[in-house]
Amino acid sequence: MSTLDHLSVSARVVELFGSRFLQYVLEASAPEVAEYAQTGSSAERFADAVQSLEAIVSRLSETTDQPEQVAHLLPGWLGQHVANADTSVANALRRLAGGAVSVPARNDPVEQPLAVMLADIYPLFLLKPPSTIDPFFSLLSTGLFNHPQREQFEQAVMADEQLGQLFPNETSASGRLGYVSSSTGRGGQIQLSLFPQVLLQRAWRDARADEDWPSLDQVMGLASQGITF
Repeated sequence: MSTLDHLSVSARVVELFGSRFLQYVLEASAPEVAEYAQTGSSAERFADAVQSLEAIVSRLSETTDQPEQVAHLLPGWLGQHVANADTSVANALRRLAGGAVSVPARNDPVEQPLAVMLADIYPLFLLKPPSTIDPFFSLLSTGLFNHPQREQFEQAVMADEQLGQLFPNETSASGRLGYVSSSTGRGGQIQLSLFPQVLLQRAWRDARADEDWPSLDQVMGLASQGITF
């Protein structure tokens, strides 16, 4: 039996997604999320978005009775790109709740598609992380790898005189790749297809050193520094 079976649907949603994610996606306050968890009632303005989140949890729960597995599956669902909404599932739900989705303004050909990708996966950073995480697990993997802006980002990187030098090799299996090292001497192989993930995860980690829940603009500012020589 799942450890979530005894919880109401609303409490299960809050337990899996976490309050901070729900505050952002539903444009709700912490007390509103707490009331929803306790009573199951939600404000009319985000009732439709809540129903969609409950449906996602219900559908994923049908695939496994282990809550940790559901928690691992959530980012892949929420990070999927919705073609007719031109954004991620998470952001489409934010719009459904009356919220706006803004993309940090960037004119640089590398930063512009990266900013779009960040805007789409930013809500995933706010998810409650699973208590057990595989070392190869990433909240961002699916949303970024399948993002329609990834190809434009890769083309811009390779066209950049300095960034393109980071990925001198190419294989049929891995695409463009190279080797990077830090000032401490640690380094390793990096694939161009995973470069957005590396940049944005590092930017989020660095931003959280100063603030628990950094804004989208703060994360993008640090990501920009990561590709500036």
